Amino acid sequence: MGDAPDWVKGGVLRRGLAFLIDLVVVMIVTQSLATILFPLSNGALIDGSSFVTDCRPAQSRPATIEIPAGFRPTAESICTKSLMGQPTARFYTLSRQETGSSVTTSLSYALNAQDQMTLAFDLSVLQWPLLALMRWLLEIRGVPSLGRHLLSLRVVPRWNEPVAADIRAALARRYLLFALPCVASLGMAVLLFAAVRLGVPLPNDLASILSFLGNLPIAMAVIAALSAIARGRDAFYDEAAGTTVLRLVNGVREVAPEQQPGAEPGIPGDASGKASPSAGLRSLPWATLALAALLILVFIAELAETYIRSQSFGVTGVTIVLFGGVASELVLQAGQWYRLVLAMFLHWSVAHLIGNVVILAIAGWFLQPVLGMGWLLAIFLLGGLAGSLGSILVNPATLLGAGASGAIMAVIAAGLLVSFRLADDARRLWLQAFCVAILLATFVAGGRLATGQLDHASHGSGALTGAVLGALILLSWDAGTRRPRWARPALAAALGLAALTFLSIPRAGFGDVALARLTIPPEQLPKTDAEWLARSAELVRQYPRDPRSHLAHAVAAGNDKLAREKALTLVSRAQAALSPGDLPIIEQNAFAVAGDARRKAQDWENARDLFTRAIATKAPPKPEIYGWRAQAERALGLLDAALADAEVRVRLQPSSADALVSMAGILDAMGRQRDAITRLDQALALEPDNVNALRLRGWLAFFDGRPDEAIQGLERALTLRPDDAYAALWLHIVSARSGRGGRLASAARDVDMAVWPAPVIQFYRGEIDRNAFRAATQSRDPIKHGEQTCEANFYLGEWYLLENARAEADPFMFYAATNCPKTFVEWAAARTERRLIEQ
Repeated sequence: MGDAPDWVKGGVLRRGLAFLIDLVVVMIVTQSLATILFPLSNGALIDGSSFVTDCRPAQSRPATIEIPAGFRPTAESICTKSLMGQPTARFYTLSRQETGSSVTTSLSYALNAQDQMTLAFDLSVLQWPLLALMRWLLEIRGVPSLGRHLLSLRVVPRWNEPVAADIRAALARRYLLFALPCVASLGMAVLLFAAVRLGVPLPNDLASILSFLGNLPIAMAVIAALSAIARGRDAFYDEAAGTTVLRLVNGVREVAPEQQPGAEPGIPGDASGKASPSAGLRSLPWATLALAALLILVFIAELAETYIRSQSFGVTGVTIVLFGGVASELVLQAGQWYRLVLAMFLHWSVAHLIGNVVILAIAGWFLQPVLGMGWLLAIFLLGGLAGSLGSILVNPATLLGAGASGAIMAVIAAGLLVSFRLADDARRLWLQAFCVAILLATFVAGGRLATGQLDHASHGSGALTGAVLGALILLSWDAGTRRPRWARPALAAALGLAALTFLSIPRAGFGDVALARLTIPPEQLPKTDAEWLARSAELVRQYPRDPRSHLAHAVAAGNDKLAREKALTLVSRAQAALSPGDLPIIEQNAFAVAGDARRKAQDWENARDLFTRAIATKAPPKPEIYGWRAQAERALGLLDAALADAEVRVRLQPSSADALVSMAGILDAMGRQRDAITRLDQALALEPDNVNALRLRGWLAFFDGRPDEAIQGLERALTLRPDDAYAALWLHIVSARSGRGGRLASAARDVDMAVWPAPVIQFYRGEIDRNAFRAATQSRDPIKHGEQTCEANFYLGEWYLLENARAEADPFMFYAATNCPKTFVEWAAARTERRLIEQ
């Protein structure tokens, strides 16, 4: 090896590491400055690019923080950024985990040292220009920056034997161009800070979109530079300044020659090697400007309509609906298909409009000279249609969407693919950088609707459609032609497809839709309770305006109290929008139905709570709700409360025998058997053939020492219902214990021996032993298993009493009195039998 240094081109990885090292140096500088200025300015000057962030749950939210409408945070915290233990910034952060997604949406507000919201200027926006300044000051003195020194990189001119003045001029041009992309970001940050400090009202979304547009040139510059360096070329600032970045090595003495622009296959170029479409940079994209003007005019009309209706300038959901905003329920249920087209021309706010118009203008400036007006408009329309369609197919039925984002994503995706057909010049480089920057910002950062909800469905559908159209353009683009073919047929197809959607207007109408049209159609109503439960999630998704959908979902929620409460809230909300006058009745019914489902599941606490809420509504009282609550209270051992509710039910239904039978059951549980018999006599006076009253009265008459009345009542019950297994068992027990002999052979003749309590009868007959009897109580349903075990123990105790084995009967009666549901006759009977055994 000789004494002269050997050089090769600096690669993307080595240059990237050098950049990161130098950036860390600059970050330390700005953060050190922030540790001094943050306390001195009371939080007005911060640095948010900290190496250390400590987030802790917030104890209380500052009063000055206003949460945007529709944003419901799932977590709130105070985050402190610091350097060497000294704070550089503090933020109050609201986070929300998006439903059904791993995406977390966060909003942050700068805080001062007293944890009050403040207006802050972030010094991190100075890091890019400071990096350029640091490198320039060092390199004009022949000293590399720390990162370049550690990685053996040098910036050198590309011409032979340069003089010092030429080198300094080249470095000045290089770093001026390097820093130029940050001018927009820095200027926007200063402008926003000054505007807020001067009291100029700025909506949160406007500040966000202006910051994004300010940072867009930086993102494009980074992508363009990385793309060139990765291909072994010089970045745009080196190309313009005549410099290059080399790496010192041994064994290689020559720098790889630069490939001239236009050397790769592309569309035809002129003698200088430049692609012909580059000349289009000098022409205005009139079709793009016309689209942008149309979007602005439509938004002005939205503002005017909103002002006429509400004397305010903020676009409302009502205006979006009237002008053609897209939602699944409005398109698929109401049949207004024209919304798929109109939605792409609407916007929620000034910020929403500015973001889309600026991005559309840049995309059109790049692409219209290449594709021509026909293909550009066709991609915009077809992408917008696909975006609207994706939004209604993926998003919740009530989510109202509007905006040109889907159409613009189609243009961006198509532009990225078409760029590979262009000559390898500056236009191709910056078009690709722009497209990649927008796609990354959209799908990594996440585009949101005005309500704060993600609308990746529209963006993704538009981008996918644009990619397909871009591929079609590449396939149809003949070599030697300046522009792709089929522009007019593509535009005609797009316009025709859009026009077809307006044929829905005569049938579905234009503008607002009556909410009644958004409920479940009669032909799609479930036919059974089981079908309601099975389809509840589907019905909520398709018909969220129908309170019946949410009621079915509340019942299907089972013991998930949070889901049930949310569904019940939505029942009230949907009914209030549909027909406010019927709200009390619907709420009463919703609470009662949900409570009845919990009652059947023996979730007595929640059942009682739901019945109480049903009773508390302003709807006319329903006696059955008092009866259900009485049963829940009886199961919980609240017998006085149960009796009070039973009395209310009897007052509301004085001619109901079943109401009197239920009250008798409660009196029996309270140990007031004679009062229970009195109520049963009243029930039989109203309905002499009431089997439940006859059976229970016979059982209670036996315990009251009136076996003849007991047998007579039980025989009557069995005559009316020959397959009543419990009447047969009780008749057998009463007859045998009264000295009249067993009656099971004749009494159980018509009983179904395939279902419970058939094993009890089989055991009494001697057909199965005790082990088989106990095995017969098993069930996969834990509730059913508990009930059958309870009854098995009670009737085993009765079997021992028939054998006059009181001592052996007592443990079984104790189990029944302790473990049987308090709503079971066997529970009260076991308590009575134990008292008799003890006597």
